[in-house]
Amino acid sequence: LDPIEAYWEKHGKPAQYPSGTWGPVEADEMLARDGRSWRRP
Repeated sequence: LDPIEAYWEKHGKPAQYPSGTWGPVEADEMLARDGRSWRRP
């Protein structure tokens, strides 16, 4: 785990989100920059 924690310390941790949800808002924002969106059932 040390290499992972070192990477997070240098570059930031992944966005957090509650389990059972579609994920963090940042994921939607990432796709929206290219005019895309997630396909949801």
